Amino acid sequence: MIRSTLIVTLTLFGTGLALAFPVPDANDASRPGVAFAMMQESDEREPGPADLDEAIEIAEKRFGGRAVGSETVERDGRRVHEIRLFNEADGTARTVRIDPDTGAIIPPRRR
Repeated sequence: MIRSTLIVTLTLFGTGLALAFPVPDANDASRPGVAFAMMQESDEREPGPADLDEAIEIAEKRFGGRAVGSETVERDGRRVHEIRLFNEADGTARTVRIDPDTGAIIPPRRR
């Protein structure tokens, strides 16, 4: 009887502590330093196939701006996602090419 009472008491005490001290949110701006104290999920995407929508997200996240055009084309005998980005801040546009099989950004060709 004493043993079961002790177990129940400790369980309730532990539950009370969990409710009194919730896990902090790493994105809570009101508590600076919390993000450094906690392990955060990585913003990096796992390597692997990328459909056209994922390729747009990759390009926008890496280069900024917004996608104003996208298509999957064949280039040098292989499929490539081409995303046209426009950066309103400086008025520039660029084309980003993404490998659909890996989700990797294809570096521009040297001329």
